[in-house]
Amino acid sequence: MLQLALKAQSNGRATLEALINAKQPKQVAFVRQANVAHTQQVNNGVASSHVGNEAKTPNELTVEQAHGG
Repeated sequence: MLQLALKAQSNGRATLEALINAKQPKQVAFVRQANVAHTQQVNNGVASSHVGNEAKTPNELTVEQAHGG
């Protein structure tokens, strides 16, 4: 009898879970990330020592370079 009661409880829980998931489905996000650079390094969550530094980095164009000067 105990096995039958546990089986019924398990089936009832599974039914309630299925009903809840049908009424409020989980949000699924499909995210695509293009890996264009073959030697790209991404540092997520690492604090940069250059925060607040107003100096131009080498990969930014300056006004003189943009106008051919």
